[in-house]
Amino acid sequence: MSYIALYREWRPKVFSDIIGQEHITKTLKNQISQGRIAHAYLFCGTRGTGKTTTAKVFAKAVNCLEPIDFEPCGKCETCRGIEDGSIMDVYEIDAASNNGVDNIRDLRDDVKYAPSICKYKVYIIDEVHMLSTAAFNALLKTLEEPPAHVIFILATTEYQKVPATILSRCQRFDFKRIKVSDIVGRLKSIAEAEGIDVEERTLKLIARNSDGALRDALSIFDQCISIGGKGVKYDDVISILGITTDEYLIRITDSIAEEDAAECIAIIDELVTNGKDIYQFIKDLTMHFRNLLVCSVGGRAEDILNTSDEMFEELSTQAKKFGTEAILRNINILSDAESSAKWAANQRIILEMAVMKMTKKELRVDVESLQERVANLEKIIESGGNPKTTHHNKEKTAVSTKAPANTKDVEKPKDIKTKNDTNTNTNISEPPTAEDTKGGLSLKDINAKWAEILNAVKSNGHIRLYAFLIEGKPIGFSNNVLSIGFDKEYKFHKENVENAENIAIVEKTVSDMFNTEIKARCAIIDEIAADKQEDSFIKDTIDIFGGDIVEVEE
Repeated sequence: MSYIALYREWRPKVFSDIIGQEHITKTLKNQISQGRIAHAYLFCGTRGTGKTTTAKVFAKAVNCLEPIDFEPCGKCETCRGIEDGSIMDVYEIDAASNNGVDNIRDLRDDVKYAPSICKYKVYIIDEVHMLSTAAFNALLKTLEEPPAHVIFILATTEYQKVPATILSRCQRFDFKRIKVSDIVGRLKSIAEAEGIDVEERTLKLIARNSDGALRDALSIFDQCISIGGKGVKYDDVISILGITTDEYLIRITDSIAEEDAAECIAIIDELVTNGKDIYQFIKDLTMHFRNLLVCSVGGRAEDILNTSDEMFEELSTQAKKFGTEAILRNINILSDAESSAKWAANQRIILEMAVMKMTKKELRVDVESLQERVANLEKIIESGGNPKTTHHNKEKTAVSTKAPANTKDVEKPKDIKTKNDTNTNTNISEPPTAEDTKGGLSLKDINAKWAEILNAVKSNGHIRLYAFLIEGKPIGFSNNVLSIGFDKEYKFHKENVENAENIAIVEKTVSDMFNTEIKARCAIIDEIAADKQEDSFIKDTIDIFGGDIVEVEE
């Protein structure tokens, strides 16, 4: 005898064996008991949820010669004939391959004839949404007024593609995704009947990866039995599905929480080395952050997640390391990565880019990230603190708002040469001053109003500019030119502020604040400091060798 796949061998024969769809089986049994059988049904739902199985059980139930509590007996001539396909009064049609108008015309002609053995002729049309427009039109009149001995059962995974004229002529039943607990219970009973030794956590792993489809769960279980024989192990499921263990997910999530990009990259390298499926890992990590989101919301999180007590405790601990907004942002990043990685030649790069965005705040320029940073900086400013912070959530360090001296001009590097010509004059001028109080306006005045200037930029609707500008500070003011300094890690922010459109907005805002025309420019503070050191070195050189033998070239 040839081998029969588990999902075929264990296909339900009666309504009570169909799990997760009690709302449908109860209604159908009541219709049979009350004699209120409709002429057309539409079964909708995702794959593997029992649409075709329910249709076949219903076909047996309405034709059974000796029903038991309105369930098919499975022993009479019609039940056995429908089950083995020897009775031609129950037709199962695949609309994917029989979708032409001629196929439906043949069906329409056939319905006129009375059933040969059964009480009802039952037509089960699977994937009905695949029918052509002409085929639907040919089916329409027959579906509306079929002979009394005919029942149509249309099954589809995409009901939105079925014309409204067809939908309105059917009783619609929506099949739900089957719960993990129901799938585990079914797998456990099958394992006991087949003599398979398997742990419950292994069955839960299979159920979670079946996406609510019992048929998929049985197919995975069948594969695992092929590997493990009478003893199915947790690692067998991991091997077949290419999924990663919870250990990897917990480690990389902890590293993301600590903003440790280097450790995240190392974990990804370990995954690749161990032959793990990167695309599957992205999906697993996305689901892991979804679980963190459920934990952060609270409520019935433990029941919804349906995990072990140890794993739920781990998820709850990790959820506290992120805010709800951070979890949502990371889910968005991972969802984008999942979409990109599906068709990418190098999925590893997609994942590495995603973890970099999750760990490096300065790389995130989406609206939500900028708004979060703006909100945090507003709190710091309102409390009188300084917006500068160090990376990796270290304590904030105060940065003096007093501008460093000699930042009026950031000069180009100079070449120093010695010469014997004592008649040549030096080209070195005095370093520029950082502050010019001409006209009564000074750097101190601008610093005092800087928070108001930032708020004015924000109030005028320039939220993105505000988010960039808040990382800078006034460091010099001379000849009505304001110098705004940025630390070297905020070079990206500096470049955005100094583009033509944004710098014009800054200049107008500052000018309006002090009722005088003021220009603005941006600079990196570390580069200014380097120039200052260079100027100091030049002065020391002149002091040692004398101005008459030192020539400074631009």
